[in-house]
Amino acid sequence: MNIHIDSGSEKLVLRHAILMYESQSARKSRAAFASFHEVQDVGTPEQPMPQIMSGTPLTQEALMQSVGSLADRYALNVDLLPESMLSFSPLHMIWWVPSGERRVFLNTAGDGHQSAIVPHPPLLFAVVQRHWYVFAIKENIRPCKATQLYHAPFFNMFDDDSVCTGTANTPKSLLPSETSAWENAFFNSVFTHVNGKKKVTFKGGEFALWRELIGGKHKTFPNSALLKNNMTLGVAMTSLLTFGKEK
Repeated sequence: MNIHIDSGSEKLVLRHAILMYESQSARKSRAAFASFHEVQDVGTPEQPMPQIMSGTPLTQEALMQSVGSLADRYALNVDLLPESMLSFSPLHMIWWVPSGERRVFLNTAGDGHQSAIVPHPPLLFAVVQRHWYVFAIKENIRPCKATQLYHAPFFNMFDDDSVCTGTANTPKSLLPSETSAWENAFFNSVFTHVNGKKKVTFKGGEFALWRELIGGKHKTFPNSALLKNNMTLGVAMTSLLTFGKEK
C-alpha cells in the first residue's frame, strides 16, 4: 500500500502503528485490545518496505509517545475553560446556564405564532458527538455530580432529554468558545410541539405553562413546574459519554 502525505517541505516516515482488536460479539459492549508496534524499513533506499514489528500491549506511555507530536501540532484549545464549562473533550461539551430571561419563539397548533421574553430555570446543556441534550436544574449555582436533574420544560424535547433540532441552526464545532452559539441555536429555534411524555408537573401541562409564561404572569420561572428525570448530573454524564463511545 502506497500512501502519499503532503506535509509541505517535510518528508514523513512511518514510525509506529497501533493495532485495534475487537471481539465479533453483537453486543454493544465488546471486548477490545490494542497493541503498539514500531515500524522498520526492511527494504532498500530504492525500494522501501515498511514492516510492522512485534508489538506490546498499548500503554498510556506508548500512546503519548505516538501522538505527542500530533498533540503539539493539532492542539484544539489553549484558552482557560469558562466557569460555566463542566466537562470538555474534543467529542463532547457539558456546561450550565444560570436562570435568566430569553426571547423564545413558539408556533403551536393551539396558539399559533407567539414570541416573548420569558424567564427560564437554570439549564444544563450537553453535546456529545453531535447529539444535543438540555436539562433543567433547580438551584441557581454551579452544579456538581450530585445535582438532581429535571426535564427541560420546553417544547421539542424528546423523553431522553435530547433536542428535536427542527429549525435550529447548530454550530459545526465543539469548542468552549461556541457555547453561546449553541444556546442561541436552542432559544432562537421555533418551539412547536410536545414529544412523548409530559415534561412538566404544571396543571394543564406544557401548553398551560407556556401560555402563562408568554403572557408575562411569572417574573421568575416557577421551579415547582419542573419534572424530575431520576438522574443526577454524575449519572447523566456517565450515560451520555458511554453512549457517545458506542456511536
